[in-house]
Amino acid sequence: MPRISITDAWKKMREYTKDDSLKLAFASNTGVTGDYEAQVDTPSDRLMLENGEAGQWVFEMYKDTPQAVTEGDRKGWEYPYYVVIVGANAIARVDTIPAMRFPRKLDARSETIVYHMGTKFVNAVEDQKKKQPFDFASATMVTSGEDCSWLFKFYDAATGQIVGNIHKAC
Repeated sequence: MPRISITDAWKKMREYTKDDSLKLAFASNTGVTGDYEAQVDTPSDRLMLENGEAGQWVFEMYKDTPQAVTEGDRKGWEYPYYVVIVGANAIARVDTIPAMRFPRKLDARSETIVYHMGTKFVNAVEDQKKKQPFDFASATMVTSGEDCSWLFKFYDAATGQIVGNIHKAC
């Protein structure tokens, strides 16, 4: 299974979309399938190896053109929203989410978050190796307001169990 780093996947996604107005909302290497699913053989193919390369990266992007929306007594913001899945040999835009609603305006995430994830992962791997070995890992950007962290989960291939969780600030 060919794999790709998050920085190479980001560059590939930017070339594919040709739209610099798209802003980063979230990033991970799990959780989304669809038209792209045929490019990976097993769920573990999506995950990262110790070198930080994964079978897929998922970038959730939005255009910063929010529209105020009301649903019952709740108010919020609706954004044009795009999910782009990138692998070493394939890329796909998932158009099942034409718009996404949020209770507050989204905070723009800097592209440097993507570029620094590799260093954060190396540090998390070092921490995890002191506790328990692992075969695969996943990365998920966790956001709350202006706060951002990476959640790295480490997996044992033989049991399919999570053997560690490590958070690193973005």
